[in-house]
Amino acid sequence: MRLSALVLLAAAVAVPALAGPIGYDIAFTYSATLAIDNSGDAIAGLAAPTATFTYDADATPGTEFSNFIVTWGNASIDMTSAANAPALAYSPPTGCGAAPGESYGLSLIDQSVTGCTAGYIWDALYVGVSPKDATVGGGWFFFVAADSSGDQDQIGAPTTFPSDPSVPFEQAEGNWAVTPEPGTLVPMLLLALAAAGMKAGRRAL
Repeated sequence: MRLSALVLLAAAVAVPALAGPIGYDIAFTYSATLAIDNSGDAIAGLAAPTATFTYDADATPGTEFSNFIVTWGNASIDMTSAANAPALAYSPPTGCGAAPGESYGLSLIDQSVTGCTAGYIWDALYVGVSPKDATVGGGWFFFVAADSSGDQDQIGAPTTFPSDPSVPFEQAEGNWAVTPEPGTLVPMLLLALAAAGMKAGRRAL
């Protein structure tokens, strides 16, 4: 066995200690948005949302996601429960499934669902001031995977937040991309190197 293979094999032994929850960031873009003031005139609206979450493939099924927070304007939306239990179309179902080794929630979030041809959008509503309470705003936020017939599987949640008179109303949708947080790239790289080292070692024996 070559020295490089031995080094990588040692890395493989060390990797389990590094494996576990991985943090991710989500970058959003707008494809359509309408923001208006109290007079019905168009305004600039909110900056694109941001989001982070942690995913642990080894967690008990239904608890793989944690700390899944979407931030959009004054809204801070906890998506953890929704990501662990996506809302599925049932009449008819989409036929979409999880990628191998993933929960369906992660397959939807990283846009890798299988068994159907899916289109993906995020869809959100932001009402800066509730008609019933001037100190509170509200709305919703959804991640959607839609099959070719328009049936949808969703991860989403309603939200309330401190009022935001600067944006009385905004409805928006768009696209998103998921990337591992920089601090989690080293364990993932070690896993890839270890796997390559194991293969190289078997060839050298």
